[in-house]
Amino acid sequence: MNHLIKATLLFFILCSSVEAGAVAAVKQQQQTMQQQTMQQGAMQQAAMQQMAVQQVVVQQAALEQATLQQAALAQHAIAQAHQGLEIEMSIPIQQEITIPNNSQPTEIADISDVLKSLENSSHAWALIIDVEPKTFIVKSYVDFFAKQGARISKPAEFYVQMIDGMAQQNPQMLDNTFEDMFRVLAIIEYDFDIGADKDELAKKILGADGFRANKERLRSR
Repeated sequence: MNHLIKATLLFFILCSSVEAGAVAAVKQQQQTMQQQTMQQGAMQQAAMQQMAVQQVVVQQAALEQATLQQAALAQHAIAQAHQGLEIEMSIPIQQEITIPNNSQPTEIADISDVLKSLENSSHAWALIIDVEPKTFIVKSYVDFFAKQGARISKPAEFYVQMIDGMAQQNPQMLDNTFEDMFRVLAIIEYDFDIGADKDELAKKILGADGFRANKERLRSR
């Protein structure tokens, strides 16, 4: 009987040891799989982050290229106009810009100096840090052109961002008067409404090649 009990106990111990080993093996396998899954997830996340960074870089490069192209087109248009290409509009040069009566006296003095300097070149624009005075300048010129029969519809903030981007890519743009620069930008944006065909207006200041490049730029937005 004792031998039977001992044999039974030995069998039970062996079975328990085998079962414990099997359980430990299963746990080890599960831990290994979890680690592999976590590593794969980390690798996938890193790959996605890298792709996202690459996309941002590509988009930034495309934006800079588009802005540079836009600035080059505008500079070309202004140069063409200076060489004698006439735009059919009755807008005299260097007209007085009206300043609202509700402006503060110090603001009037400051903005008057800036507006006066913009009649010779647009370099003062690069010295302005705040968006508000830039927006005020653009709105002043929108009102100025409106009095001459040219309607500009896009928000002033749009042109502030546009001029800032162009000035960074091509600082030579600021050599021009603000009036000339702003007129050309509105024309190539098809936002200068004087009752004439906007395609023809753009062709006159851009030429055939510049006109096609500008159309492609607008389509690619």
